[in-house]
Amino acid sequence: MAFLIIMVLLWADMLATYVMWIMQKYLTDVWKLGVTHAAGIMNIYTGLTKFLPLVFFIFVDAGLSNYRSLLLSSIAFSIGMGFLSMSTPPVLHKVTGTCKDYEPNCLGHTQKALFYTALALIAAGLSGRVVSLVAFAENQIEKDPNCKTSSMSLDCKGPDGKLIKRPSLQFPSFKEREKQQQTDGTKKTEVDLSRLQFQPLEAMLALAQNQSGKLLGTSCIILVPVIGLIALPYIKPWSLRFGIPTICTLVATLAFVQGTQSCNKEENRPAEGSPVTNVFRVFVASTLKMFEDPKRYSELYGKQSKGLLSFLDKATIPLTTEIEEPEKYRWRLCTRTEVEETKIIIRMIPIWITFVICGVITSVGNTYFVEQANHMNYKIGKLKLPDSVILVFYEISKSQFKSIYDAIGRFLRGERQEKYAPSIGIALATIFSVLCCITAAGIETRRIHVIRSHGLLDKPDDKIPLSALVLLP
Repeated sequence: MAFLIIMVLLWADMLATYVMWIMQKYLTDVWKLGVTHAAGIMNIYTGLTKFLPLVFFIFVDAGLSNYRSLLLSSIAFSIGMGFLSMSTPPVLHKVTGTCKDYEPNCLGHTQKALFYTALALIAAGLSGRVVSLVAFAENQIEKDPNCKTSSMSLDCKGPDGKLIKRPSLQFPSFKEREKQQQTDGTKKTEVDLSRLQFQPLEAMLALAQNQSGKLLGTSCIILVPVIGLIALPYIKPWSLRFGIPTICTLVATLAFVQGTQSCNKEENRPAEGSPVTNVFRVFVASTLKMFEDPKRYSELYGKQSKGLLSFLDKATIPLTTEIEEPEKYRWRLCTRTEVEETKIIIRMIPIWITFVICGVITSVGNTYFVEQANHMNYKIGKLKLPDSVILVFYEISKSQFKSIYDAIGRFLRGERQEKYAPSIGIALATIFSVLCCITAAGIETRRIHVIRSHGLLDKPDDKIPLSALVLLP
């Protein structure tokens, strides 16, 4: 039951994803903002959705349970979607004394304040689910009294008393994974979801496929959002386009709260260490001991502290009180391993900077591509496709390319060359980003040529006789 309730949250997420995808169109058509201005607003929203998961991760690591994280994010999500629908001109026009037409002069300060607040709340809601949804599902599986947990699987007794294999959400060590890869020469029947920890949709679909008796639930996971994605583009009033996903989000939140009354909510969950928290601990401890003699480090560990990041080594210098009560002074004393891991993370920053180009491509796809397709033709013969077809194609393509990268990673692990997998992934991402920009420039040149040849330069609201499917590459 808890499994299906968790699925309901994903339904609302998918509909909300479509709403945020067409937000660029809403800002240019209703608010009459310039393309650059609207793109800037949406890029700030996208940046929040990428940054806030780190904040939620720190809170969960500090002791906030995954249930509370999901509950808070779901409430924020519901309120945000409600504010978004209320920000449309027809909803509050009597209260604010404005008109109800979808025109810029019908948007008062109240509607604009609700809109910007809604974007922040929706970003927080999506971020909380990204961090905690998969972990919460793991906790519910482990709660089953018939289950016995191992490092790689959860074996549960079925009605006939036989063991049923269930997928694992555990995080096995590298040696355990390597050992399993060597012993499993045949097709694997278990699914390792550790790589999908922050990809709720993929993780839940993989989990659903391995749940006995959950065929109906799996079908609903696919059919319900697909029907919504097909129907929403044909609804013209923006208040309804935003209102229907709002109702779905509210229903999903209420169903989650009601359906998880008997779930394991991880009460009194102790704080656990994580790479994120440890980085902050190392910086705090080294700052508090900045005046300590660095020779004490070499005396303790027989190793001279060298390099630009050697000041972090002072975090490992123990004082008398810290040795007696190490748990009490966690933020003043760190281990050598924690310090070295922090140094590795800092040294990776130059590599992470190369991801900027990938972020630029993502921002272009969420803004300018949507604007390009706004007045293009979605017909194939007499069949008119919904504009959500581009979003669906994008998500499917992203999933397929991820599968290709995973296959490359498995091949390199088999050849004992796993260390090259991240470098190959970054290189491929950069190459595809460049190809994407070249393709987009060519399509835009063609689109402008069609506009000029048909005399549509002074008719911005007319349909362009060019198929929107040319944007799919």
